[in-house]
This record gives sequence, structure tokens and C-alpha cells, in this order.
Amino acid sequence: TYQVTLTSALGCERSESGSVIIHPNPTANFEWDGGCVGENVEFSEISTISSGAIQSFEWTTANSVFGSTGNADFVFAAAGSFDVSLEVTSLFGCTDVVTLPVVVLPTPQGSIITEDHCFGETSTISPQYSSSSGNIVSAVWNIPGEVDNATTLELTHMFAFPGVYQIEQVILSENGCENTLRDSIQVYPLPIPAYQTGRFELCLWENDTVVGMSQIDFPFSIVSEVWSFSNGFETTGSSTVFIASPVGQINLELTAISNTGCVATLAANNVYAVRPLPIADFILSPDVLSYERPDMEVEDSSTSSVAWEYSISDGGSSDMDSFVHRVQTDGVYEVTQIVTNQFGCRDTTSKSIEFIPGLIVHIPNAFTPDNDGLNDVFHPVIYGDDISEYNFIIWDRWGMEIFNSTNPDEVWVGNVNGGEHYAKTEVYNYRLIVRGKSTEEHLFQGSVALLR
Repeated sequence: TYQVTLTSALGCERSESGSVIIHPNPTANFEWDGGCVGENVEFSEISTISSGAIQSFEWTTANSVFGSTGNADFVFAAAGSFDVSLEVTSLFGCTDVVTLPVVVLPTPQGSIITEDHCFGETSTISPQYSSSSGNIVSAVWNIPGEVDNATTLELTHMFAFPGVYQIEQVILSENGCENTLRDSIQVYPLPIPAYQTGRFELCLWENDTVVGMSQIDFPFSIVSEVWSFSNGFETTGSSTVFIASPVGQINLELTAISNTGCVATLAANNVYAVRPLPIADFILSPDVLSYERPDMEVEDSSTSSVAWEYSISDGGSSDMDSFVHRVQTDGVYEVTQIVTNQFGCRDTTSKSIEFIPGLIVHIPNAFTPDNDGLNDVFHPVIYGDDISEYNFIIWDRWGMEIFNSTNPDEVWVGNVNGGEHYAKTEVYNYRLIVRGKSTEEHLFQGSVALLR
């Protein structure tokens, strides 16, 4: 209660009385939970007032207001000690301010060490912590779909599929601060080796082109294919030519390499069946053909043959294993044999034989010189080679020479003494010496009957 008396300059007075209500001031105070860099620090006011109620709150730090209710959150970007103020105002406008130092601790720092690799390889994933992080008291690994809450220091893992995987490790330092380390790892797909051959069965020494058909998921690519055959042949390239050898089954190892260095090998058995060849061969006889022996005899001596094809340079042919072929004119004749075995494999060989004309001599054993136009003269009939030497002599049975000629065109008409007399019916002896240009000398002796 109060009373006021007022006095003027003239001495006049007036008195008034009344009452004043004094409201209490609030007492500002707060507490907080947390204090790590990058985390929400939760502030809660614990202010008091003796009577009445607190109407408003204002939270500030570094001259920045971050809250206007009894609870507030703030994320500190750096470690250190920071002043945080809370100003409270009662319903009657009475205020109080409190400022407290808030210590913000550093979060543990580090990185995840990984290496991209090919599918099927074991991954070793390890952390590397900053020295400022202090002691790490807890570390938990997580890889979605692969690893759940693993607590080993290093993580050893084989991924179930190729792809890109996100890796997390939640670490907790001894001061209670937590951080999540993140990285990714790529598991490259393996190439899928594949090939295509032209044929399965090959004859010995035949060749076939093998084409690589290896594949890999986009955007990766095949950069090399390595071919290794069981016969020792090895090469690289997108395709290769295989030469069939030796006889038997041929296996293949095809290795495909991707642009990321991933390798996959396909082991394929019985890629080729290499079949043996028959062996072509035949015998030609006689050694030389002539008019006396114009027939060449072809006798098969091949091995493992079931079919034969012969061709002769004069146009002749045969599909028999052995046969006889007659030659009509002189020259060198080439005979080619092609044989086929049960696998359809073929072999061929050729041989030559020469036809040397020689001489064919026919000498009658009788003649009738009676001018009837039939068998009126006696002389050798000679075919074949050109005659280079000729001598034909005839004697009677007493040994008297009655005809002697060196001219192949001259004939004996059955006369004696140059035609002065006719020879009588009798048997006469003869001798023929003849030589062709390409043959040796031949001697023919015999007898002829002269009939009148």
C-alpha cells in the first residue's frame, strides 16, 4: 500500500493512496542431451517461477535464435565449447536469461577401404580410422541384402551376385559419439565363354573355323578369348582355324577375358571327332603298254577303303576297286585314284604309265597266188611303230633262197628267179628281221604253204 501528498507553490495540499502488486521474476535454466558434432543436441528448459507461469522461451547461440518453445534441437557443425542462452518471460512480462557452456565432442572419423573385383572372389573390406577419433569401442557392418550387423573389425565376404553394393559401418567412440562410414564396392560380372564350330566330325588334316560366342552383361565387354585344344594347339582371337590332328576326340578349353580383367574358362569335351584317312594306292601293270599289250591293269592296294573313283587322262573312269582299261594310242597316261573310307574321308594318289607303240607283226601261214583277188600274195602285215630296219627272206625246203627284200611294201607273188618261174605248191620257210624306231630288233621265223 502507498500514500502520496502533493503540495503546490501556494501551499495547497492533496493526498492520494493506493496499492502495487510486485510479480516474481522467473529463474531461467535448462539441460541437454547429447553433444556430438553433427548430431541433434536436445535442449529442455527446467526454468522455475514462484508464482504464475512462464509464457515464452527464446533459445540462442552465436546470436542466432534456434528455438521458441520449452524444448529445442540444435546441430553443431564443429567440436568445441559453445554458449547457449535461454531467455524466459512470465505472464506478467518478467524475464530472466541464463547462458551455459555446451561442450560439443568430435564424431569419430574414418573411411572404408574396398577394392572392386570380379564375381566369385572374396572381398576383404577394412576400416581406417582418424587418429582424432580416439578409441573406437563399437563397429557394426551392414551391406543391404548381404551382411547384417557384423561386428568384426575386418569384413571378409563373398557376394552372391555381381553388382554395386553400398557398405556402411556404424562406429562409436569412447566419448559416446557415433558416426556412419559409407562407401560402395562393385562386383564385376564374369564373362560367359561360348563357341560355335562348323562341324563335329573332321577328317585328318581338314580344318574348321571356330567362332567365339562369349558374352557378358552390358556395359562390359569381351576383350580377349584364349583357345587351348587338347592336341597342344593354342591361340588367341575372336575366332580360330582348327586343323584336325591327331585322330581321336579333341577337347577344348576356351578362356574369355573381360575389359575389367575378369576371367572365365569353359572346358568342353569332344568338341571334334577327328577321323582317320584311308590310304590311296594301286598297282599299274604292265610296266609299259604297247600294241602287243594295250590293256592297263589297275589293281587296288589301298587301305581302309569302301569306295573308289578312278579317272584316266584319256577320259576313262571307273568306280570299281580294280579294272582293266585299253589304250589305243601312244603317250603317257595318268591314272588318279580317289578312295573313301567309312567316315567319308578321302585320299588320292596318281600314277603314270606309258604306251610305247612297238610293232605288231602278222605273218600268214598260207596263200594262193591264183589271181582270184584273195590271198594272192604273201608278206608280213606290220602295225605300230615306224619301221627303221626290215629284211624278209624266203627259202624252199632245200634251203635255196627264192625271195629277199628290205622293202616292207614288197610282196612275194609265188615266183622264183625274179619271176621267170612260178614256185610250185609246197611249204616254204621264211625269216623276218624288223626294227621299229622306238623298239629293239625282232626276229620272226616260220613257214608258209603255197597253194595253187
